Amino acid sequence: GVVEGSAQYFSLQVAQRFLSPGELAQVLAGGGGSGPPASVPPFIQDLPLWPYLTGLQFVTTVATTQGVEGVDRALRELPEATEQVIHAERYPEDEPRAVGVPDLGRALGSGWRDLDVYTVGEQWLSVALGLRLPGLDAGEAAAGWDGGRYRSWTDGERVALALVTVWDSPDEASDFAGAMEEWLDDEEASATDVLRGDDRVAVLWAPDDALLATMREGLGAVG
Repeated sequence: GVVEGSAQYFSLQVAQRFLSPGELAQVLAGGGGSGPPASVPPFIQDLPLWPYLTGLQFVTTVATTQGVEGVDRALRELPEATEQVIHAERYPEDEPRAVGVPDLGRALGSGWRDLDVYTVGEQWLSVALGLRLPGLDAGEAAAGWDGGRYRSWTDGERVALALVTVWDSPDEASDFAGAMEEWLDDEEASATDVLRGDDRVAVLWAPDDALLATMREGLGAVG
C-alpha cells in the first residue's frame, strides 16, 4: 500500500506540475482497456487494487500532515497491517496482535492434513464481507480488526476452515460476529458456526455437522 501509494502520489505531483490541463486529464482518465475477464471472481479483482487506491489515500494523508519526511519514514518503516494503511491515524502505534489457529487435522480424522494458513487483515475481511453485504456495512464490520488468521484442512476431496480474529473491543467483535452471521445466511455448501468470546470471534466451515462439532471442540474456548 505504501509503495504503490507513494508511486501514485508522486506521479500525480509531477503530472500536476509539468503537464498541460489536457495532458493531465488524459492521465487521470487512465489507460482504458476492457479490464479482467468476467470469469475472474470479484474478490480476486478487488484485493490487488487496494494498494493503488487506499495506498494513495494513506500517502496523501501522511504527506499532508507530515510532509515528504513522513512518507520517507513510512517507506523505511512499513505499516504492519492493512489496518494502518486504511486508517492512517493508527500508523505506527496501533500494532496488530498475533493470532494462532491450532492444527485440527488429526482431530478431523484419518487422511486430513493442513491445506493452507494465512494472516487475514482488515482489508481482506472488508472485501470478503462485501461479497454478500453492502460495502459500507462490510467496511464498518471490519473496522475494529486487531488481528486474524485462517487455517484450512483437507482430506483430498473435502475442506474444513477456521477463521480466528481479535478485535479492539468486545462491541466491535460483536459487530463483526453479527455481520458474519448475516453473511453465512447465504452459505449452503458447508456446515458453519460463529463463536463469540469477549474480543475474539471464530468462524468455522466444515463439510458436515459432525466435523463442525469436532472443530468446535478442538478449537476450545474463544474468549
